[in-house]
Amino acid sequence: MQRDCPDKVAPKEETETPVKGSSRGAHLIDKTSVYVKTKLSGAEVPCLMDTGCEITMVPRRLVQRHWIQISPTERQIWAANGSEIELSGEAIVPFVLNDRSIDAFALVSPDVEEVMIGTDWLEKHRCIWDFGGRQLFIDGRPAVMVTRKKKLRCRRLYSESNVVIPPRQQIQAPARSTLSSLTAPTGTEMVEAREVKPGLYVGQALLAPEHRGQKVNVVNTKETLTLLQSRTWLGNLHPVEVMASPEKADDTVKLGEEARQAVLDNLPEYLTESQHQQVVEMLNHYRDVFSENNFDMG
Repeated sequence: MQRDCPDKVAPKEETETPVKGSSRGAHLIDKTSVYVKTKLSGAEVPCLMDTGCEITMVPRRLVQRHWIQISPTERQIWAANGSEIELSGEAIVPFVLNDRSIDAFALVSPDVEEVMIGTDWLEKHRCIWDFGGRQLFIDGRPAVMVTRKKKLRCRRLYSESNVVIPPRQQIQAPARSTLSSLTAPTGTEMVEAREVKPGLYVGQALLAPEHRGQKVNVVNTKETLTLLQSRTWLGNLHPVEVMASPEKADDTVKLGEEARQAVLDNLPEYLTESQHQQVVEMLNHYRDVFSENNFDMG
């Protein structure tokens, strides 16, 4: 594999028409991501202009950070991968654009990574996109735009529930990831191994496209119980490309053998022959944790 690191319509109900997030009516910004610079409580907040999303979405942590009231909502929305987006509610977000206050009605979700301005807001403020002049007019006034080939933020992986991990044990913990777009389908991604907090580690893992219902290995290296709290950041996700010809793996350097030999070469000299043999047996028993070649995650 190789790293690249950058809606389904619900059944109709009588009470509410769910918002559709997957249909892209216009391919206006497929090649670049266009952001508009706004401010919220004096802090700069870049907003992604997403013409493929019918309603504006904002991250829950942004709303909570600025003490914006969240009201209940009966709406439903789906991502392009078919999984339902968790909604915390809806809110009126008091953005400031070019020294003008422009409120935005938005759905609030822990699943989105950045502010996504939908067509509802674009239509309300009579937005005109001048592609020839490379300008966006909002309420008849030009806005400061920033274009990027990649999103400003990476997708992140969080623990989905409180989990108690026994001492010196590894378990599979439920996890969820954020989305950088509701309209672009997600692919295979991976999370790097890292220390979540002292004595608690998350293992390197490949993750399926679904942003919910994930499982990751976490290990508690301490002698006492440890708690992995819900919504703990586990790491950033990195897109990967699954190689079509893994048969070349046999020709690569045997990384696992080198790593195990390096451990043996650096053992203390005071170890007895019996203790040295115990280390050899342990390394052989757990040899699957080592990456054997460039195509093996370990």
